[in-house]
Amino acid sequence: MQKSYKLIDAEEVGQTFTKVGNMYELKNDSTGEIIFSGTDTEDGFRFNQKIGKEMDYYTLNGLKLFLEMIEKCDGMIFEKYSLYEKVKL
Repeated sequence: MQKSYKLIDAEEVGQTFTKVGNMYELKNDSTGEIIFSGTDTEDGFRFNQKIGKEMDYYTLNGLKLFLEMIEKCDGMIFEKYSLYEKVKL
């Protein structure tokens, strides 16, 4: 079953996130470029493109959005954490 979500960022750039089975894709609507895509392998996740050691903030933001949309579609894929600030005594 395919699920698609239309996303619009602060600059009104449209993107579409699509889930088909265990495959996920985030695409820029104006250029048709696939920003990120990958597959849930049941024991992990495989990206279809190389993720570099360095990335600009635009790409980093796209990765964050991609992972958040995977979480929205499959709430069991990520561990839940609580953040606490370390306090000096």
